[in-house]
Amino acid sequence: MTEFERGHGPSLHLHPYPEVFLVETGTGAFTVGDDERLIGEGHIVIVPAQTPHGFKGAGDETLRVVSIHPSGTTEQTWLQP
Repeated sequence: MTEFERGHGPSLHLHPYPEVFLVETGTGAFTVGDDERLIGEGHIVIVPAQTPHGFKGAGDETLRVVSIHPSGTTEQTWLQP
């Protein structure tokens, strides 16, 4: 689980496996491939393997996100600093 304030969060990156996000609280501005959406509390985002993605806190409430990596170790390639 990670927490981010408005404007903070991971830049574009990708993984060799899919990743699932559960937005527990707040609102996030998610980018998945070419798709950009505001995602709120209680919603799930599924990112296919090898798909560029990232998100930032987009509301006044702290964004709390649970990320599920179906791998024994996190393998990540950053596409933006």
